Amino acid sequence: SDVPWVMLSAEGLGPYASAVLADHPLGYWRLNELPGASVAADLSGHSLSGTYLGGVALGQSGSVGDGSTAVRFDGATGAVEIPHAAAFDVPRLTWEAWINVPSPSSQARRILGKGGVDNAFALWIHSGSARPTVTWTVAGLGHQEALLNAQVVGVGWVHVAFTYDGDTWRTYVNGVEDQSGVLDDALITNASPLVLGRD
Repeated sequence: SDVPWVMLSAEGLGPYASAVLADHPLGYWRLNELPGASVAADLSGHSLSGTYLGGVALGQSGSVGDGSTAVRFDGATGAVEIPHAAAFDVPRLTWEAWINVPSPSSQARRILGKGGVDNAFALWIHSGSARPTVTWTVAGLGHQEALLNAQVVGVGWVHVAFTYDGDTWRTYVNGVEDQSGVLDDALITNASPLVLGRD
């Protein structure tokens, strides 16, 4: 599959990057390293850098048109793998990603996730679908998932976000709430790496 990602501004911090950092994220991977790089830097200050693996093409055109770059994954081996750290063991979570998926695939694609069978959280695009599925697992009620209403395949760059505060979950596409629900629980934890790409 063709699943490039972007985080902004190869030189200095633009308004978006500054806004992200102002929220004091646990991790912030802009994925704008130069071709040949092996480390995906974490700009959050928490030293949670990842490693580029397999078929990745760095230096691709980014989502904003300001000269920032992105990475393109080959849909088979290409990934960023971020080792587990105790800091990932959180009962509540917000994640966000810029994605650009040109066409549907005959295979399911996990764009990001932490865990295998015991996914703490993940973003998928299922076989033949143009709509993303967000999954997460909570301690009491187990596996949860939401098939979003918005189409994200074949429409260029799209911003997808998920937030869960222990009471309510919400999904967003391009800043607009797509779905939400009430769920009084806590995310499970696991010792698996956080993986961007690969599937």
